[in-house]
Amino acid sequence: AGGTDWGMTQDQAKWWKPLGGVADEGSAKLSAEALHPGLLNWMAVQSLIITENGGFKILPQTEIWPLMRFVQEEGPIRVVINEEALERLYWVQGYQWVENTDAAITMLMSDTIDPRRMCVVEENEKSKVALQRVMAERNPVNAEVVGMTHWEVDTPEEVVVTVQADTPGICVLADTYMSGWKVEVDGEQATLLKVNGGFRGVALMAGEHTVRFVYQPVSFFVGLGLSLLTLAFLVVSGCYGLVAKPAWA
Repeated sequence: AGGTDWGMTQDQAKWWKPLGGVADEGSAKLSAEALHPGLLNWMAVQSLIITENGGFKILPQTEIWPLMRFVQEEGPIRVVINEEALERLYWVQGYQWVENTDAAITMLMSDTIDPRRMCVVEENEKSKVALQRVMAERNPVNAEVVGMTHWEVDTPEEVVVTVQADTPGICVLADTYMSGWKVEVDGEQATLLKVNGGFRGVALMAGEHTVRFVYQPVSFFVGLGLSLLTLAFLVVSGCYGLVAKPAWA
């Protein structure tokens, strides 16, 4: 915000391009044209805070922002509410395959799929196996079916939710997909799907399920292993010191 740079993943940098941002070596500045209501909806962006010296251009409420509601239009800070934004957590019944992040963003911008009923999933061997096991068809069988989601735990490194639906579907969490994130369904390891061009999802059978997203990067296990080895060395060294006392002791 306000032209501030910050580090981002490659996928996040790709999102800035259609939003009007200029990505350069892992950082980006928000340009004056950085608005596409459709993408903001998929990103679950529910509000915008606009400063006078920021990158946003103050636009009137026209067809460019058809469902944006200004709640503060005076002073150095403007606040806009996006009435069409998706929830951060939701359930969909159908999906479409895409090859990569660029293809996903292109499809999301095309407005050819209903975001409240479908998502796009990046295709790879693991995701294909997971979806074929859970969902026999890509498209919704019954557009009237609605899945219920409920938050249980929400921390930076762990998210636990419950999902209930009468048909198979995909639980979508509009948080960044990144190496190190794992997912469990009812206590069992599951396949983490890359959905909607850079967010997290998991395929679920019909019924009620507990879903746990947890951040466990490789560095965590490397550090744990080194700590255990160090502890073991100290214990062995201490025991040896007690047994092998010098003759003068």
